[in-house]
Amino acid sequence: MQLALIVAMSLHVLAVVFWAGTGALRGQVHASAFGAAEKALALGAICAVNAAGVQGAVGGQAVRALCHGQSDQAVASSRLAMAQRFASGLLAVTIICMASARYV
Repeated sequence: MQLALIVAMSLHVLAVVFWAGTGALRGQVHASAFGAAEKALALGAICAVNAAGVQGAVGGQAVRALCHGQSDQAVASSRLAMAQRFASGLLAVTIICMASARYV
């Protein structure tokens, strides 16, 4: 189990480093007007930020309520699952926007 967690974390870190490096090239590639590709990327960025907000707000509130004894395990688990499902939908839109930006 520990090895699987280490491998998953390593892959996530490598992906972040890759996207940070390609983000540095964004100014050179997207230096022209705010076209269709840039609009698609902006929509994806907005969805990603909203996904983080949903997970932080709804998920954080459920965890705090559970820690302080204001909620039981089933209610907190249900709220966390709802937040994760909604955020995963937003992240799916983000991935679609990133993948389709070069073809728009």
